[in-house]
Amino acid sequence: MLFLAWRISVAYRFDIGRGCVTMILTVIGYVCLGAALVFILVALGGWPVHPTGASVRLTAAHRHRSRTISFR
Repeated sequence: MLFLAWRISVAYRFDIGRGCVTMILTVIGYVCLGAALVFILVALGGWPVHPTGASVRLTAAHRHRSRTISFR
């Protein structure tokens, strides 16, 4: 994904192609770059916080507990 983003940014920089196609390829390149960075952060544990502010580990543990609790 990083390679694709780099190739598209190089194509944009040297103005290969014009108009809408270049814009679409640039957007796709930046989306791929963002996805790659998020994947790397999550894989390395650099993004341990859930969007709600809770720790991902705590959220997963809570989900597991809530499934195993039986109400009698």
